[in-house]
Amino acid sequence: MPEAKSNTTFLQRIIVPLGLALLTVLFFAPVLLTNNDLGGSDFEQIHYPLLKFVVNSVYTGEIPLWNPHQFLGYSVVGNPQYGLLYPPNWLLLIFRNDIYSGVAFIVALHLWWMAYGLTIFYQQWGASKFAACVGAIVVAFGGFVGSKIYAGHYAVLLTVAWLPWMMAGYCYAYQKGTWQSAIWGGIALGLAILAGHPQFAYLGGVGLGLLWLHALFMRDNNQARLRVTRQFILVVVLGLLLGIGSWLPTLDYQDQTVRGQAERTLDFANQHAVPLRQLVALVVPNTFGVPNADVGYWGEPFYEEMTGYVGWLPFLFLFLGGAWPQKRFALALIFFGVVMALGAYGGLYALQYYLVPPARGFRAPGRFLIFTSIGFGMILALGMTALQYPQEKTTHFVMLVSRRLGLPLLIICSGAAIAFAIFGDALAEKPQQADFLAEQLAWATCFLFLALIALWAWRYSKAQFVLGLIGLIAFLNVLFYSQPLLIAEDVQLSEVWQDATNIPTTSYGRIAQIGTPIGIINGSSWTGHYSSQGYDPIAPNGWFTLMDATGIYIQDAASATNRLFGVRYVVAGQPLENYGFGSAQYFNQILPESQYFFYENPTTLARAYITQRYEIEENDQAAIQRILQGEVDRGDVILLDKMPNCTPSGRGGTATIVDYQPNQVVVEVEADGAGILVLGDQYDPDWMVRVNGQEAQLLRVNTTFRGVCVPDGASTVEFSYRPTTFFFALVLGGLGWFLILAMLFYKFFLPIVFAK
Repeated sequence: MPEAKSNTTFLQRIIVPLGLALLTVLFFAPVLLTNNDLGGSDFEQIHYPLLKFVVNSVYTGEIPLWNPHQFLGYSVVGNPQYGLLYPPNWLLLIFRNDIYSGVAFIVALHLWWMAYGLTIFYQQWGASKFAACVGAIVVAFGGFVGSKIYAGHYAVLLTVAWLPWMMAGYCYAYQKGTWQSAIWGGIALGLAILAGHPQFAYLGGVGLGLLWLHALFMRDNNQARLRVTRQFILVVVLGLLLGIGSWLPTLDYQDQTVRGQAERTLDFANQHAVPLRQLVALVVPNTFGVPNADVGYWGEPFYEEMTGYVGWLPFLFLFLGGAWPQKRFALALIFFGVVMALGAYGGLYALQYYLVPPARGFRAPGRFLIFTSIGFGMILALGMTALQYPQEKTTHFVMLVSRRLGLPLLIICSGAAIAFAIFGDALAEKPQQADFLAEQLAWATCFLFLALIALWAWRYSKAQFVLGLIGLIAFLNVLFYSQPLLIAEDVQLSEVWQDATNIPTTSYGRIAQIGTPIGIINGSSWTGHYSSQGYDPIAPNGWFTLMDATGIYIQDAASATNRLFGVRYVVAGQPLENYGFGSAQYFNQILPESQYFFYENPTTLARAYITQRYEIEENDQAAIQRILQGEVDRGDVILLDKMPNCTPSGRGGTATIVDYQPNQVVVEVEADGAGILVLGDQYDPDWMVRVNGQEAQLLRVNTTFRGVCVPDGASTVEFSYRPTTFFFALVLGGLGWFLILAMLFYKFFLPIVFAK
């Protein structure tokens, strides 16, 4: 496996990253060069508000480990998508007042980084520098990545950018054979884990495994096989150590989440597998529509999980001769990605499900198409290299590919375009779909024609400008399909949340949207309010179980569940009485100047209160039924799952929240005898509680909330979030990073200093 030749001049060193940077700016021009922002469902619904919360918290002097603004509160450090320890995310601190621009910059930065990493990886496999760039371009700016931008998959985009660096790092490690050479692959894996999407970090590990198997197969003696195995282990272990600050707290928090408590079946893991018929989109994109076009998308859900288009040229170069040892691995990547994308129907995915237990929590087999894209990019890079340095039979192969593959495909595509244009009513379910398919096939025909013309020109003139023309066609081909997936718009916080800023947050009463949401669900993380709702795959299981059991009555603003949730404010798209639950009698309309309907219930259950008595109910399902029947929503009685170490006097008292921070809540209590303080926030075993400075027993109240015994008289109660697993991982990971950076300083920086 040849290594890329080292560069000697400054210009040679920067021309590749600089050229890729210019292409990245061109790709993101609708956003970076305008006043637009990156739209996309998950950008707006999840990442913008949650990242805004983190940045605002840091500016107030606290690194948030817990987010109290969504659900009833949930862990930040246990949710990898926050990317709290991922250094590039810290750049958002610079963009405090413009999170949208910060996210766009970081996404663009990572696409550039991905393209640069692919360039290095392809050079390691024998591609020339120029050819490697072309291969990298069709992957980094192709359909797979473009669809993730469309969906707003921020953590995916950050993580996937490290896949080529992980693979290139491992190639370097087993080529050099020293333990120090494994550092680079380990750093890439560690950063991929910290970037925030566990599944794509896992896919990076799968890529390392494929490289390891290939290296084993290519070695002809056991000593060499042991060396590549040792390097593989070093890269993986080092990566896990450097990324421990993300994966260990995530693993520890799993039992508190909906996803962690769900049954991990093959049916779940197989969701969003790519149907065999939709693989045609690898060659002719958008054959089942595109969601942000008028025609819509009519394939299997979801569009962003079903595509990996890289253009015509990689497909044509599949059949170009030369570089077969390297091509075999590229073909293996393509085949592996396709078979895994088919899910259980391909066989391999089901085998992975049974053999790799951690992978059972992942779904969307279509994401394995990243390997197909990388494989096609390698095919293109090797093919372009063959054209750049032609052998005796290269011209003959190009002629065969053009005539025996290209021309028949051209005839088929053009014929299909004409057929859909003329006989669309008979070939498609809807005329609009037929027109769209005719247009897509026509454009596919045009790009195929341009590719064939460029190959024809190369046969007769092997000048460098022809290779440049081929590279330009490859870039324009993917740009034409991927750039429209960027939703460039003026993103604004939902109007309903802009109006909600007139509601004070000091009462700590929660806010809920009733009926069809009229604003983003996570808006309270942006505004600083506290919501009983939220949108996140890592939702807390306690909140979800109670909400799910409530069923349709969760829309009743005054239901027992919403009273326990502490819902004081509600907002709706129509008058509250129109929902038919009779809740309106408890609510007063506020903010009459708003186009939406805001209400306040001044008599809702307080966020903190002293209960008069308790009952033991060890069975959560039985406890939930009692909650739904209205036994505990007045606050005079609570349900506990175990005996407390106190006996309430039954006389109650008062409780006032005096300090409410993400990681700490302070309540001043005046109890008329011994009692139990209830805080209407999500219970989590990592919350610690102190009463008058003394550590106390944290109680799980009404299946979901926090409680603690308090003595007679005045007391100060302090709830603190102390995720011990996170702190342990932080120390261990920090030590790993310190040692790595110290070693790099010693190896690379000190010799330069002493040389001077």
